Amino acid sequence: MHLKVNGKEVFTNAKTLSGLILELEIPTKGVALAVDNEIVSNREWNTFELKQGADIVVISATRGG
Repeated sequence: MHLKVNGKEVFTNAKTLSGLILELEIPTKGVALAVDNEIVSNREWNTFELKQGADIVVISATRGG
């Protein structure tokens, strides 16, 4: 299936957000995911089903001051 991840076209065989995270080797600490402009709780990643053409944004926490 074709998706967009942070603005880049990606092909994946993953069916869920957790599968996509594993496939793309996205770190899970300090990360939030939004699908089609809606934040998805990390408790839902295992069951959140991906759909063709979904627009996914990976948001990483950074330290600073």
